[in-house]
Amino acid sequence: FSQYSPPLDGEQLIAAEATNDKGTVGRAQQSFIVDNIGPAIEIVTPLAGEFIGGIVEIKAKVSDISDVIDGGVVAIFANDPTFQVALIRNTTADEFVGQFDVRQLGKQIVLPTLSVRAEDRLGNESEVAEVIVVDNEPPGISLDPPNVRVSRALAFTRYCSISFDPLGSGPFDPPNDGD
Repeated sequence: FSQYSPPLDGEQLIAAEATNDKGTVGRAQQSFIVDNIGPAIEIVTPLAGEFIGGIVEIKAKVSDISDVIDGGVVAIFANDPTFQVALIRNTTADEFVGQFDVRQLGKQIVLPTLSVRAEDRLGNESEVAEVIVVDNEPPGISLDPPNVRVSRALAFTRYCSISFDPLGSGPFDPPNDGD
């Protein structure tokens, strides 16, 4: 009885039968569940490869036959426990939600791993991870294009202008722009 090969897992049924010295037979059976594996985890948002930035909602479906510990589901960014957020059970039994500001990762971390870890009531743990794309860099724009040159061919000769600002210079032209 000390060890089963393969180990028991899932729903099991134990049955017992006893006979007393008068020949009366008693029978009983009881079902029980053996849980040797951690919770099943599916990351719902963000999806693998998805571009994210700012405050992001993390949503995961987490289920287990022994139930999942409240407070036992966390999301970790870039395999760094300092970038961790607890996921809270939502209104549905197997959905856990949290928010994280990915600006905390800085501008250098662009392709972090998002992992969701969970623990069931029996202490079994599991983890699922995916790579996401973080965009913490705002778009750049310039209303002052670089100087240009124009050329024109006349007969067998090509004429080229001096370098000039295509928008011209004026009161709104930034200083030291090469005019």
